[in-house]
Amino acid sequence: MIEHLQKTGGYTSSGLTLNEKNELEMLRREINKYREMEARDSNKKDEHEHTDSEPDDIMDEHEDKNFEVEVRKKSVMGARSGVSAEVYGKFNNKAEFKAKVIPKSDDQIQRIKLKILQSFLFESLEPKEVDIVIDAMEEKTFL
Repeated sequence: MIEHLQKTGGYTSSGLTLNEKNELEMLRREINKYREMEARDSNKKDEHEHTDSEPDDIMDEHEDKNFEVEVRKKSVMGARSGVSAEVYGKFNNKAEFKAKVIPKSDDQIQRIKLKILQSFLFESLEPKEVDIVIDAMEEKTFL
């Protein structure tokens, strides 16, 4: 029964999908290929001492291979966990937050409130936070 469910569901006994299993096998073959290449490069290096007068092509090839392996590792492991975009210097002065307030009529406030409360982006805001957002909004009319 388990074999039947695995075949119809497209999963292997380890819980991987067939595509994941194939990709894992391909990556293992590539890793082994690079390990063999490193071993050959290491043997060549032992046989032939690298001198300062020789070009650095040998080292560049090795560095390129390492870079490719690292790129593949990252693509398998997923996207990076985070990026910092913090600004330093005079642009990052610590000051009390002052929300922008654009004067509006009661009618405008009601129309804006009605619309933003329908949006999932604003549904978790507290009433005071909704008021801050509404105060900062500016109505634009396009023809």
